[in-house]
Amino acid sequence: MTWKDVLVFADGTDSGVARAICAGEIAALSEADLAVCVLAEMTAMSVGGVSPAMSDAHEQARRSARDDAGRLLEAIESGAGSLSSRFAISVLETPHADASRLVSSLARSSDLVICAQPIDQDGTSMDETVLTSCLMGSGRPCLMLPRRPGWSMIGRRVLVCWNGSREASRAAHDALPLLAQAQAVLVMLSGPEDRMDGTDNGGLLRVCTHLSRHGVRVEGPETSAAAKGAGERILGAADEFGADLIVMGAFGRSPWRERMMGGVTRNVLRTTRLPVFLSH
Repeated sequence: MTWKDVLVFADGTDSGVARAICAGEIAALSEADLAVCVLAEMTAMSVGGVSPAMSDAHEQARRSARDDAGRLLEAIESGAGSLSSRFAISVLETPHADASRLVSSLARSSDLVICAQPIDQDGTSMDETVLTSCLMGSGRPCLMLPRRPGWSMIGRRVLVCWNGSREASRAAHDALPLLAQAQAVLVMLSGPEDRMDGTDNGGLLRVCTHLSRHGVRVEGPETSAAAKGAGERILGAADEFGADLIVMGAFGRSPWRERMMGGVTRNVLRTTRLPVFLSH
């Protein structure tokens, strides 16, 4: 299993540039094509048409997005010796209200989508929209990279979160291209035992054996209980293991799209300093 199309949403900030470079490294490992997308957020059209102020705001957004694309192009080309040579950068204009549909559509024809860590608390930012749209609207796996660009190449030591659910299974299998190249992978029980489907902690030992058959260097599994919440347990285990990547299922429980990530997922994404690979 390999990835052939990698899509990254990036901007001209330091973290956006680091995100694009990381995406290029991942694409190069899989000999995949890389698509870099810069979103220019536009004000929604009013019934009366575009006012001069709105027109100025639109043009400013376009200029900013073009400048971001230029910086990304320069950064990627400067590392062309080690990154994928097959890449394209596009600037797409969208009102915030239409961004979810656009992002979902783009992601559906990609093997892996890479996006930023949401930092707002009300779920209204474009970063939040991109992440939730990719996860809930595309059916594709998503790699979330932290805001602070302090990581090196990811995937050497990977923590896989397991609770026997469909989402956990989807995440573990979607991440196989990374897991197969990892130096060590720890699979940990990450949910209440009363929610497990069947015996053996939701098939924890079985999934470890299954991943090993795919050439994954599995250590563990980790089954120790703790009084902490699930999110704290995951982050604590990742720190203890020295993980540079967390793999987990994304769980939806709210009827509103902007709140579709469950409490454990949201807690991990808000507080982690590690990249997180997610599937729904």
